[in-house]
Amino acid sequence: MSYAAVERTGKTSLTLSITECFGLDIYAINLSSIDNNGLRNLFTNLPGHCVILLEDVEVVNSSLPEGMASLTTLLDVVNGVGDGQVLIMTTCHIELVDSALLQAGCVDVKNQFHLTDKETIAQLFWLAFGQEAVDPLAHEFAGKVPELEFSLAEILSFLIENRRSPKQAVGNVAAWMADIRSERKKGGV
Repeated sequence: MSYAAVERTGKTSLTLSITECFGLDIYAINLSSIDNNGLRNLFTNLPGHCVILLEDVEVVNSSLPEGMASLTTLLDVVNGVGDGQVLIMTTCHIELVDSALLQAGCVDVKNQFHLTDKETIAQLFWLAFGQEAVDPLAHEFAGKVPELEFSLAEILSFLIENRRSPKQAVGNVAAWMADIRSERKKGGV
């Protein structure tokens, strides 16, 4: 399985949800801090039923410095993933991922995550507060939040913080967006 998306779109959160849903342990591997032997040993010793998370797979390419896992080794271990093991690879830069990692056999399912559009924003509001009771407020809320700027996780977190009052959520959204934008400028989000 491969997830491609900009940052903050929920790739890792979905992976954690999958592990929780199926009661599997997760093994997160940082490819920028492991060498070929370490990668082989790790994959050899993984249990039969688990989720293997390889984040930022774009760091592995054919021109890596000595001491990092090579593309050849990564392809070998990925092709050896066993029954009962779920391999999930994530990237924020699909254009930098070597095409060999994305071929059938390595990846069975590819998902691309996006920032939220108006329809998704309104659906999140309905989900948080109940569709019939808040339909006009959902559209007002969606009208205030710009498309393709905030992730589903960010908006849902805001709505959960304001879950006691849909009117309060609509009233507080401008200040919340200003706070998020300010944090991003500082490099905090």
